[in-house]
Amino acid sequence: MCLKTLRNKAHISQRELGELVHLSQGNISDYERGSRKIETMPAGKFVEILRALGGVDPSVLLGQKEPVVKTNADDRIKIEAEDRLKYGDDNGSPVLDTTEIREKEQYDRRIEKLERRLKHLQQRLDDEKAEREKFISQCISSRSI
Repeated sequence: MCLKTLRNKAHISQRELGELVHLSQGNISDYERGSRKIETMPAGKFVEILRALGGVDPSVLLGQKEPVVKTNADDRIKIEAEDRLKYGDDNGSPVLDTTEIREKEQYDRRIEKLERRLKHLQQRLDDEKAEREKFISQCISSRSI
């Protein structure tokens, strides 16, 4: 599956993906068009892109296999609730009209995007904390010598 498809499924723009992984929008575009090969991308950037896309299996991005959709009980409950909103309650009466469903889906996409950003920022925060702890340990070690 190509990078563009995965990025679109994640509902993020080239610019946003570039910001998340510290690449320019042009570089993302080059990888999507094939003028730059993903296989030649630095490993660190490749991992950052996989994370930014929600933890995509590397073999999916490299086109070696199709993505596996994992569902758990919470996902099934959410899917059932979505179906009730789209197709009606137990009596078959629609809960939301078409316009309301589209607007709700826009909210859902924005929320998903923010959740991905939050996850990425949490990872960066954890990395910074680890670096700080490493620095403090080094400072203490150098003084005790």
